[in-house]
Amino acid sequence: MLNVKVNFTVVLVIRDYAPQDWFVDIIPVMAEVVDAILADRSLRGTVMDVTPTAFYPGEIKFDDRLFFGGVCRFSAELLYSPS
Repeated sequence: MLNVKVNFTVVLVIRDYAPQDWFVDIIPVMAEVVDAILADRSLRGTVMDVTPTAFYPGEIKFDDRLFFGGVCRFSAELLYSPS
């Protein structure tokens, strides 16, 4: 049995223009994402455990456009049994 770590990122975008209080707006949304994942740390039995590893509110550039939001990074631990 192998112990495997899988890292994943959740990108949240709230606006594609410069809102007045984007930083204040995104923090509760990012916290809700982290809380939702931590409420079921096994992701419905898919993994052994999930832990948050980073929480970055900020500007995100996609396709030459600037968006406002944040990034939540996680690490999941799972057990793999090769057949």
